[in-house]
Amino acid sequence: MSIMSAAMDNNVSQFERMHVPDLKTFLTKRGITCSLYRKQQLVRLCEIAVELQLEVTQTQDDYKDMDSFRRTVEVNGAKYVLPEITTVLNWKSDLRDLPLIESYDILIYLMKVGQWNESRLSNYRRDNGFNLYTSNHIHDVKLHRLINTEYFYVRAACVPETRQSENPYNPWVIVGTEGHFRSGGCTCVVDNGTCKHITALLFSLENFSSRHRDRNTEVGTDVPCTWDRARKLSEPLTINKIDIRNNPSSSLPVEPHSSHYTPSKGLKLSEHEIEKRVFNLCKINKSVFSHILENSSDESDGEVEIPMSMKQLADKSKDNGSNFLDFIKLYHDDDIIHQIQARTSGQAENPEWFFYRVGRITASLFHSVLHYKFGDVKDNYILRNILQQNNKISTPAMKYGIINEPIARHLYFQNYKKKHKCAKISLCGLHVSKAHPFLGASPDGIINCKCCGKE
Repeated sequence: MSIMSAAMDNNVSQFERMHVPDLKTFLTKRGITCSLYRKQQLVRLCEIAVELQLEVTQTQDDYKDMDSFRRTVEVNGAKYVLPEITTVLNWKSDLRDLPLIESYDILIYLMKVGQWNESRLSNYRRDNGFNLYTSNHIHDVKLHRLINTEYFYVRAACVPETRQSENPYNPWVIVGTEGHFRSGGCTCVVDNGTCKHITALLFSLENFSSRHRDRNTEVGTDVPCTWDRARKLSEPLTINKIDIRNNPSSSLPVEPHSSHYTPSKGLKLSEHEIEKRVFNLCKINKSVFSHILENSSDESDGEVEIPMSMKQLADKSKDNGSNFLDFIKLYHDDDIIHQIQARTSGQAENPEWFFYRVGRITASLFHSVLHYKFGDVKDNYILRNILQQNNKISTPAMKYGIINEPIARHLYFQNYKKKHKCAKISLCGLHVSKAHPFLGASPDGIINCKCCGKE
């Protein structure tokens, strides 16, 4: 065995023992984007980097700068860098000193740090992080008061969403005595304070704070104010006991029963009779009249049009009696296409990426569509893959691309820069064809070059 092979084998064996931040640092130094991967995928990327003998590039260590920046606070007018959370030892399970946290503290953090847009904020109940909170994935919450500052470290454990038997993630946040969140991090691969585990922790802390507003009031029977929500456990259940609702914390729906049945028939009234009944109703209580009026058009002034999905466009073209292909070509102008690309940034990590792929033949499905022999059977796996939204990576091509695209993007760009010194590469979302809006693709990156333009 050569010396190089021995060194490679030694490095590969060390990757399994390295922590996630160290693996990301190893890859970042070699110019590989790696923020959206789990540890085993990071280990595989490190092994490939060693096999390809990628050299360390002379780039700034972005992770260390980011980690130092998020731990920097202002104390008496001077900047002070808080100690790394891995060095903190004195954690308290008694949360009596936890600052009072309100819902607007979460809103400010998600907008300022998480960069949530208006659409994601309005649909926060469907976010993966909120679902982790409602399913009680957060447990073992502990507190540490940072000496000579007005800040606390709050750390928790979060049961993984899928592989629940594995070790939990450890999200943490820095919170001020007034309840505002400074920054956060996590032991997952994202580790920039914007992951779903951080979101779950924020909502869990707000819920705990609202339920224990009197935690600083001492009484004779006082006990430590510890975390009191049961952790998420993975236990087998019989099929008749499985709760398949999106929000298991909500009240159960009413079960059908014979006592609920009423044989009364609906009334068929003429317009004159309806007007007469409404008039009599308004005479009883004038405020009722306001509920039958249309909403003021002023409420919609200044709102940004959200691009419609292919299903919504199909329904609208059917109502208008328009040709579907002509209708979607007319609808997808440059502004709509740009909005879809911007709203789907992050691709597989963004729920809207899956939403706008529905009804479109994407690059990962194009080969299957091209070679499938369509017959008279309308229900086939090709149409199901195109017309049904699935928020999971399903095709082998997509799974392969998710794992290997950082290496491919890095190698391609390194070769491209040899002739284009001022080129830059950026990540993107779903690109919709203007000529054929039923076609879409999600490139691994977009290159901007001063001499060649955008590619």
